[in-house]
Amino acid sequence: MKKILGAIILAAWLVSGTTAADYQQEVRSLVERVVALTANEDGQSDSERFQDLIDIGFDYSMLSFPEFATFRGDPRGRDRWTDQSSEALAQRQQDQLTQFAALQSIDRDKLSEPEREKWTPKFGQYTKVESGLN
Repeated sequence: MKKILGAIILAAWLVSGTTAADYQQEVRSLVERVVALTANEDGQSDSERFQDLIDIGFDYSMLSFPEFATFRGDPRGRDRWTDQSSEALAQRQQDQLTQFAALQSIDRDKLSEPEREKWTPKFGQYTKVESGLN
């Protein structure tokens, strides 16, 4: 079974030909989804929005930090290194502030106990970014 799973992952890795432009577009799409979560025009519950934010944050990390994605077995970004340019660093910090705004728009009291346990460290992480301590 492990060999079959390994073969499937290898095949997906060989077939997917993500370019730098594709990855940047996918990152921008994730940020747009975060902005939509903040506006909540779809009327999602706070729990749904929180879970979406967690999922988006995971995908964002896998795309933005390809070495970490590779370490986790995610083939996205296997052909590049993390962009450490000053422009990319500034963009990632701005993206984190956008994610923080989405988190702030979620009423913690309306989350389940397990969700609140995830919310608190996330809030602390983003507070550091907002104050420039990242």
